[in-house]
Parts: sequence; structure tokens; C-alpha cells
Amino acid sequence: MDVFYLDCNDIMATEKSVKCRANRVLPRMGYLIGLSGEADLPEHAVVEMPFWKAKHLSTGRQPPFSIILPGMYRPKFLNVALAEPAVFPMTRALPQFYQLVVHMFPLFSDLSIDLRECIARIYRGRVRMITDYAYNESSVLKPAHLDNWETQLFHIGRAGHLSLLDICFVQF
Repeated sequence: MDVFYLDCNDIMATEKSVKCRANRVLPRMGYLIGLSGEADLPEHAVVEMPFWKAKHLSTGRQPPFSIILPGMYRPKFLNVALAEPAVFPMTRALPQFYQLVVHMFPLFSDLSIDLRECIARIYRGRVRMITDYAYNESSVLKPAHLDNWETQLFHIGRAGHLSLLDICFVQF
């Protein structure tokens, strides 16, 4: 997915730091792990950098780095979210949970099918909860455990519900 336009949510999602492993010795890059600027970065050293930078440094014919799949997208974490998606605190994982995974799909082709299915099941489970909140008269404020996409969905559902109420219950 090589999209050259990023909206604010994409920028915030790709700013998330991810761990990367050096694929070879990188001369004069030791400062990335706290060594002197003259020191080499050893092969298999793990460094953190923003995803947008890691994405470009981990692609190509001989990339210097490989991105390590973040813990929030590993099976152990996703199984917890799948067990009860409606009550899982998504913002504890990452406020841009869905946006970042969309950018990560092309980089982890071996995991993409399982990861896509798992994320889709979590999303379907959470959509039911979001619509319940949006159509519930007593919930004035949005639930605090929604990520950014889910918050947008909540506001759209709430606005639709309120406009439907205005149309249906107009007093003559």
C-alpha cells in the first residue's frame, strides 16, 4: 500500500515507535543503541524508531532493518481481544490500533491472512458494542476505551440516531 497522502490519523499511527532488528553490521550507527557515534551497530541489534521510518528502512532488496511485529498484534494479545472484544480496552493497546495495522499488512505477508481475519473479528465484535452505545439514550458521553476509528463510528452512529429521532418525533 504505497499511498502518498496521509491524513492526521495516519500520521499519528505511523509515528508509533516500533522495534527493528539490524540485518547486518551498520557502520557508525552505534549511537542508535547508546554507543559512540564512531561505533558500529552490531548485526541483530534491536532499536526503536517511528514506523514511518522503519517501513522505508525495512523494504527493498537488502534492507538494513527488519520490523519486529509489535506485541499488540501478536496472537497472545489478539486472543485476549477476541475473547471479549466488547470490553477490551482498545486505547490501552494503541489509540490508532486499526490504522497502524493497515500500514503493517504489506510488511508481514506471512501473517497477513491470520492477522486480517483476527482484526476483522475483533472489529465486528466491537461494532455491535459501539452501535449499542450510539443508540442508547442514557450514554451521553462516548466510552473511553474506543480507538480513533471506533470513536468516529460512534459519533456517526449517534448523529444518525439523533437525526432519526428528530424526524420521527416531530410534533405537529
